[in-house]
Amino acid sequence: MITLRSIRLHTRCTLFAAILAVPTLAFSESPNSPDAKLPLAILNSPVTNVNGQSQPWPEVVMKDGMDAEQQRAVIASLGRRFDDFTKPGVNSPIDIPRSIKKTVDGGVFRVYSYFFTVHATLDILNDENLLTKLFADNKQGNGEGADLGVVGDDKYSYAHEPELLKRISLTMVLRSNDSKSEASVYAGSIVVANDPENKHQSSWAPLDSPDDKQPYLGMGIFTKATPLVELPNVLFFEAHMVFYEPKGWFRGKNLLGAKLPIMIQDQVRSLRREVGK
Repeated sequence: MITLRSIRLHTRCTLFAAILAVPTLAFSESPNSPDAKLPLAILNSPVTNVNGQSQPWPEVVMKDGMDAEQQRAVIASLGRRFDDFTKPGVNSPIDIPRSIKKTVDGGVFRVYSYFFTVHATLDILNDENLLTKLFADNKQGNGEGADLGVVGDDKYSYAHEPELLKRISLTMVLRSNDSKSEASVYAGSIVVANDPENKHQSSWAPLDSPDDKQPYLGMGIFTKATPLVELPNVLFFEAHMVFYEPKGWFRGKNLLGAKLPIMIQDQVRSLRREVGK
C-alpha cells in the first residue's frame, strides 16, 4: 500500500491549513456502512466533542466501482451539468453543501462537504515535491505547527492559531491517516486530545483571558479523489469536514461559518494552480 502525506490546502489561517485535507485509499462502500472496510482509521468513530456529543461523518458520494453513468448521476445530483463541472480551469465549479446541528451546551456542529474536479491523475499525488509545495503551510501566517511523529499508521502533528478571528487562541493536535489504491486516494485528519507523548494538548482560550484554557475536541476531515471513467485524467474530489464550535468562541455569531466557504474556494483554486504548473 502506498502512503501519502496528509494534504493540507493553502489558507491564511494555520488552523485550517492543518485540518483541511485532500486525498487517499479505496473502498467500494460508504464509510458509514457497517459492513464497509474503512479506508481510514479515523473514520471508525464519529466526530465527538469534549462533552461526548457526536456528529457522524458524512458519506462518500463517488464510490469506487461506479460506471460512467453512475458517476454522471452523482454530478447531476449536485445540480451540475457534467461538461461544466469537469471543464478545466482554476475557476471551474465548486459545490459546498453545508448544515448546522445545535448541541445542548449551546455550541454547534458545522458540517461542510465540498466537491470539485481537478485535471490530474492519481499518480501526480505521489509526487512528493508537489505535496510539499501544497501542504507546507502548517507554519504559514501568524500561527505555528509541527510534525509530531508516526505511530503505526497514524501521523501526528499540531497547529496553533494564536488569534482566530481575533477572538480565541486555538491549539489542535491532529491524528492523520492516508492511503491509496488503483481506484482512489483518501486522506483524513481528526483532532485528538493530545499526542502520544502528551507534549501537546488540544485546547482553546479567549484572547481576553489567555489563562482560561479549555480542552478542545470535535473537528475532523476526510477527502477522497476518484478518477472519472469517461475522463481518466480528471479527478473528482470530495472533502467532508465536521467541526464543533463552542458557544464561547463567538457567542453564537456565524463569524467562522460565513468565512469558511470563501476559504475553501481559495484553497481549491490554489490546488488547481499547483497541479497545473
